[in-house]
Amino acid sequence: MMQQPERKVDVVVVTRKPLSEMWLRNLKMLPAGELIVVGSSPLSVARYEAIQKVRSEWFLFLDDDVYLCSGWWSCASQFLSR
Repeated sequence: MMQQPERKVDVVVVTRKPLSEMWLRNLKMLPAGELIVVGSSPLSVARYEAIQKVRSEWFLFLDDDVYLCSGWWSCASQFLSR
């Protein structure tokens, strides 16, 4: 089976506080392209503004209180080609 090249995924975070070092280390589980952090309010406006900055084919919304478990990207990335 031929392996697909790894895709870069922009990561979008809507937050009003600085991201912790622990949270930023968590991003190393992803083949992240750009990290896009937006702090506007209301939330719907912030998400819209963030989407306008995405340059990759795929992007991922992450809340600032989410920590990804080990192996998460490996499992989720299988669905990108579908």
